Amino acid sequence: MELVQFRAHKGLFLIKLVGALEFETSAALATITSWIKNDRTINQVVIDLSKATVIDSTNLGLIAQLGLYARQNHEHLPVLSPGVTPSVKATLSRLELNQFYRWIKEDEPFDYLENKLIRFLGPQEEPEKQICDRAIEAHELLMSLSETNKTEFRSVIAGLHIEKALLKAEEHEDIQDEVHVGARLQELEVNQPWSDKMARQNLH
Repeated sequence: MELVQFRAHKGLFLIKLVGALEFETSAALATITSWIKNDRTINQVVIDLSKATVIDSTNLGLIAQLGLYARQNHEHLPVLSPGVTPSVKATLSRLELNQFYRWIKEDEPFDYLENKLIRFLGPQEEPEKQICDRAIEAHELLMSLSETNKTEFRSVIAGLHIEKALLKAEEHEDIQDEVHVGARLQELEVNQPWSDKMARQNLH
């Protein structure tokens, strides 16, 4: 089971991601990122992946986004503990997320606010368009890091843009349906004789 924990203390914000972090986890990570961006007292971000077993690409893109923001806006370099899970470490290296973080080595002590972590409660309900936009932004950043990433995620981005277009088309159809129904009802009201209106009202 995936778990998102965090704690802020004296300018440091720790995020700990545990277990198999699938797409659903990205809502929590996006919310925490928003908190960090809106809190001017934070001067360092630390991400602990030591207990993560799987991380999907959207979460990886969000981790990259947060690292980029922290490097540009915080006093101290962001820190990332990749843990010891071979697949997680290999993925982080392959996607070149080390561009944004100082990595904790396996033999290096990790003593960043490990006690009294707060669990982020979820899942959160979100509009589908917001979910799609978040996934697109996350993958676009990953693609910008290397040609290998660009090749790997090109089809993912294409699929996400198609999904976004379909959502927009569905939204447009819903609006058009509402307009047509409203116009038809108005037309019926205008053309309906007064006596028929009264009779209809009396039936209810």
